[in-house]
Amino acid sequence: MHVAIDSTPKDRPRRRSEVTVAFWMVLSTLTLLCAAMKLAWAAEAVGSAVASQQTTAEKMTKQEGQSPDGLMPCLSPTSDSIASVPPKRMPPRVKSAVHKVTFNNCQGTTTLTITRTGRSCMYQFGPYQISLEPNQRYQISMEDSNNYLQGCADSNKSVSWSINSSNGSTSAAAWVHSHKPGPWSSMVESSGSGAPGQVGSATCDGVNCLNAWAVANTGTPEVIISFE
Repeated sequence: MHVAIDSTPKDRPRRRSEVTVAFWMVLSTLTLLCAAMKLAWAAEAVGSAVASQQTTAEKMTKQEGQSPDGLMPCLSPTSDSIASVPPKRMPPRVKSAVHKVTFNNCQGTTTLTITRTGRSCMYQFGPYQISLEPNQRYQISMEDSNNYLQGCADSNKSVSWSINSSNGSTSAAAWVHSHKPGPWSSMVESSGSGAPGQVGSATCDGVNCLNAWAVANTGTPEVIISFE
């Protein structure tokens, strides 16, 4: 007589239960991990947005009261005067300073091509070439360097340009910023004779500086180079 023996392990239900518990534990862990990652991404996005807003606000604060670079409309001398903006003196021994330079062809009768030909002790120096039609003006921001390691401490800073006019005339101009006259001063050197298509006048912080030094140590010195 043969007795049938059940070969099914008695602990199989227990193993199934353990596998089920393990599965749900892994699933719960993954769910919690995904939730934590989403929270981290959300926090990072909020932080980036806040940082971006702060950066934009800082830029707007720095640029408040200053005209943007590029082509600008010609305004009347009264409304375009820089004398209405109280100057702020730069602290001594600063490593750099920003200068606003405006090429003014509002009274000009020819189209100008202004090409940069050189620079010295400058971090920023404007575009390489500018095309300026009559009744237009163009403003650039230039930042000089007074860095000792670059050999620029108390040294002259300069940017030079060649000026080609549609009437065929060619001349040269240069902006020079120097400590040698005493206080930091600027000058616009010009090889032109004031003929149409050439530099006719220049002011630095509202003072004549065409081939002459003018004190220019405000927070952001403004230079206007006007063409005939």
